[in-house]
Amino acid sequence: MTYRTRPTGLATLGIMNTPEQVVKTHGDHMDGNDATLTVDEAHRIIGKDKISRGALYAAIGRNEVPHLKLGHRILIPRHAFMTWLQIVGRTATEGA
Repeated sequence: MTYRTRPTGLATLGIMNTPEQVVKTHGDHMDGNDATLTVDEAHRIIGKDKISRGALYAAIGRNEVPHLKLGHRILIPRHAFMTWLQIVGRTATEGA
């Protein structure tokens, strides 16, 4: 995925004249999936029969699940979430 960013800082004030910058994200090398998940998408990945949606929100509120808050919106970085699931799954099986 490629984003075009607008000039920031002094360039936005017209003090410096810089062209738009092209920023390539990690998404350029991904399999077409978004880099972030919504809470509902993460809930589906975990399995709706394993945890309730409310319990997932509670875990996010306790900072147990990797997430980003943008205003009132909660986004979950896909890579961090999948890594977290592997770690939590490993811990759960070791403790059993």
